[in-house]
Amino acid sequence: MSATIAVRLPEEIVNRARIMGKIERRKPSQQIEYWIELAQCAIDNPELSIREIKETLQAMAEAEVGDVSEYTFG
Repeated sequence: MSATIAVRLPEEIVNRARIMGKIERRKPSQQIEYWIELAQCAIDNPELSIREIKETLQAMAEAEVGDVSEYTFG
């Protein structure tokens, strides 16, 4: 579900979202959503590093599109 609201953000944050979004091929609004998702995961899982959270989110996205393979232990 998606909702639209207007939020005023400091110009510095918007400019940073433009730059990082360009690197990651996201619109500034998508980049800000990504940052929020990372922050929420970090708050919910303080024992995980940002790197671990990013890797987990990437793995979840890969699984959603069927890009998975069986892992063999040992």
